[in-house]
Amino acid sequence: MDLAQPASRFLTCVEHGCSKVFPDRGDIRQRYCSPRCATRARVRSHRVKRTTEDG
Repeated sequence: MDLAQPASRFLTCVEHGCSKVFPDRGDIRQRYCSPRCATRARVRSHRVKRTTEDG
């Protein structure tokens, strides 16, 4: 990670409980710091949808 970049060039992971910072690559829309965080968010969303549909 190049710490010489301006602070506006960094993003914070949107996953609940994760506060990792990663560089904004501009050309790629990225919301999560890693595939692991993205998977956690998808699984959580799926479980919420499944719970609300059953109840």
